[in-house]
Amino acid sequence: MDMKEQIGIRIKALRKDRGLTQAQLAERTDRSLDTISAIERGVNYPGIDTALAIAGVFGVSLPELVEFDPKITSSRRAEMLAEISVDLRKLTDKELAKAAEIVRALAG
Repeated sequence: MDMKEQIGIRIKALRKDRGLTQAQLAERTDRSLDTISAIERGVNYPGIDTALAIAGVFGVSLPELVEFDPKITSSRRAEMLAEISVDLRKLTDKELAKAAEIVRALAG
């Protein structure tokens, strides 16, 4: 995977984490939907102005926008655990058992 693809994946993940569509991100950054789509697909790098606009929408610094192994803060970790807990409550018993297997495998 090249750097363009990594940046695109990171931007897409941040966008989804914030609950935005590509169209909403395009509107908030004053860019076209095609531009956002091409960046997320790793076809194009965002220009510096576009990267700064996207970072501003997400409330992150430019380095955080392109960081591929972000450090999770303790507050973000707590948020993620709370979000996962809500999601787990929605699962059927069978799905919950499978989720537990996956978590145990990841935890080693």
